[in-house]
Amino acid sequence: MVFRTGRFLAEFIATSPLLEPAEGATALDMGTGCGVLGIFAASRGYQVTAVDVVPEAVSCARANAILNRVAVELHQGDLFAPVAGRTFDVVLFSLPKFRGTPTTTFEQSWRSPDVIDRLAAELPAMLKPGGRAYFVLTSHGDCAGMLNGLAQAGLAVERVLWQHFGVETLAIYSATLA
Repeated sequence: MVFRTGRFLAEFIATSPLLEPAEGATALDMGTGCGVLGIFAASRGYQVTAVDVVPEAVSCARANAILNRVAVELHQGDLFAPVAGRTFDVVLFSLPKFRGTPTTTFEQSWRSPDVIDRLAAELPAMLKPGGRAYFVLTSHGDCAGMLNGLAQAGLAVERVLWQHFGVETLAIYSATLA
């Protein structure tokens, strides 16, 4: 993991009683990157599907799932397009938190002109009734943009954990259909 946000959310997924899965529960790891969020969810018993727009990230996530001996259904594509028409009990994401146009593949993991808005608008259709999304935001990113977008999409959002790291505050949020 390159960013503190991914580690912070991964540790939450691995240990939080909020993420105790029911039998047959499904999880979507949106923007999987190296696959760590999906791997921890699968380790807890979720049937995990993971998506990333970067082909190399999908390959990395596939290798990490094999190394960790968990089953993760992986797809390469833009946001929810590869899983259109499906719904999930849990959606996990640590997507780009900064606005702007990425100039490298690496920058796609933290910078986008519109992923915050598109994710917020499309997320409600991905949640099963009673489903929840869990995501991490950094005080250095566009927190207001994400939170306002989710509220405009009809989701109720609450902060479930936060921690200050000296120069940065990270917060994990839960979003549900309002």
